[in-house]
Amino acid sequence: VLRLLPAPPARVLDLGVGSGWTTAFLARRGYEVVGQDICADMIELAEQNRQFYAADSASFIVQDYEAMTFREEFDAAFFY
Repeated sequence: VLRLLPAPPARVLDLGVGSGWTTAFLARRGYEVVGQDICADMIELAEQNRQFYAADSASFIVQDYEAMTFREEFDAAFFY
């Protein structure tokens, strides 16, 4: 997957993050990552994991990805 993404510090939108492990993984590799999930409880867990993994360049939003208004803010989107 890392070979397909643009090189860090690219901005990545991580969709449907669940516990946020993919967001933390990408952030620790130098990406600026916004993790999205529709479930607020999962985003709460993802925030805890962000702190646990010291993934400082990660942030999270609770939102349905079909209703997002992002247009050109990201260099890549990731959906695992």
